[in-house]
Amino acid sequence: MWNPLGVLLAAAALLAACSSATPEQPAASRPSPSPSATVLLATLVPTQTPTPAVTPTATLSIDLDGSPLLEETFASAVGWPTGEAASGATTIMDGRLVVAIRQQLTSRLVTSPAEPAGGVFVEAEIEAQVCSPGDEYGLAFRIGPDQSYYRFTVGCDGSARLTRVLPDRSLALVILEPGSAVVPGTEGANRLAVLASGSSIRCFANGQEVITLRDPVLTFGRQGVVVRAGRGGQTTVAFDSFRVLSLSPTATPAP
Repeated sequence: MWNPLGVLLAAAALLAACSSATPEQPAASRPSPSPSATVLLATLVPTQTPTPAVTPTATLSIDLDGSPLLEETFASAVGWPTGEAASGATTIMDGRLVVAIRQQLTSRLVTSPAEPAGGVFVEAEIEAQVCSPGDEYGLAFRIGPDQSYYRFTVGCDGSARLTRVLPDRSLALVILEPGSAVVPGTEGANRLAVLASGSSIRCFANGQEVITLRDPVLTFGRQGVVVRAGRGGQTTVAFDSFRVLSLSPTATPAP
């Protein structure tokens, strides 16, 4: 016998089952998960060029139109003023010209036997044996009869300076702070050189040009070495070699 109530209940149950079921997507239609992307960032590392090391015994080559005025190895004391005074002494010992000072703030100028000249190249290898802050030593050039001259000196602290000395006053034309060109203290030798032509003055320390200047005050004279004691008052410097070359107006240091 047909039961209308049973038919309605069966239909309702079928509709409820169909509404609760979620149809499954085919595997091919599913989006595949995206892997995490890895980003590589380039790191820029600045390249630094190392500073060339200074060779204390470097020799500066010069193209000259002329003959050497003096090549001194201090095998003897011929032509060099030596002697002792209350302020210090100058002597030649073991192939070196040794200049010692025993008073503070005192300079000792030693003039070489080379002929006076205007355009010259002067070079010497120098070792400070006893030195303290404030001491300086180096080359003297264009020394006049009144003891006026230029001096290119380096200090025990590694500084450098070019000074014009006149009978009534001295003037530091250039003062350089301690740098890599000069060997400080008593650790080694310094090779100093001066190229003077007309009003142009160029100063070198261990092959490196450290001072370039034009000064027309002194133009002619002799050459030599100079030592100056600071407030310590005890300075000893040995000069191993000394040479003076005549200089043509167009001569320049060779590369």
